[in-house]
Amino acid sequence: GKKRELMARRKDGTEFPIELGLSDINYEGDRRFCGFIRDLTDVKRRERLVLGMLEASMDPLLQIDDHGIIQMVNEAAVRQFGYQKDEFLGNNISMIVGGGHAANHDKYLQRYLETGEARVIGKKRELMARRKDGTEFPIELGLSDINYEGDRRFCGFIRDITRQKQDELELKRREEFTNSIIEA
Repeated sequence: GKKRELMARRKDGTEFPIELGLSDINYEGDRRFCGFIRDLTDVKRRERLVLGMLEASMDPLLQIDDHGIIQMVNEAAVRQFGYQKDEFLGNNISMIVGGGHAANHDKYLQRYLETGEARVIGKKRELMARRKDGTEFPIELGLSDINYEGDRRFCGFIRDITRQKQDELELKRREEFTNSIIEA
């Protein structure tokens, strides 16, 4: 009565992933079991390709569930934030939220789930993020709500904008210097 993923073996000894569904059939006192097998080779290949693409990203990517619990991170997130993957997984996303918003993050998520009002989701926004060592840095966050067959997840695409902010500050400083020379 349930499905599960297993490895199956071909006649030549090679193994391949399958989904196996079993049914218990009782017809006029004759009890039989019927198995339904679906080859998952192509599905697993596509999954590996997608995961490979996510890992290849130069920017951090995190996925959380509807309770704010981290379900997936890529290697760029590991490098950027200083946590190992197993330190991320199963923990609340507030661990990397900076700018004093960590304590309220779950409330923000709950408000969105209850009202559907998107203040951050579906937009890019500049925020502060926090590394494992406690240092904060500016990021651009793109957040997407993904609802696939009742499984709701949120994906955060993060870009470190520290250098951009430094360049903007330097440009402003030079502009102010130039204006002071002109005024003099």
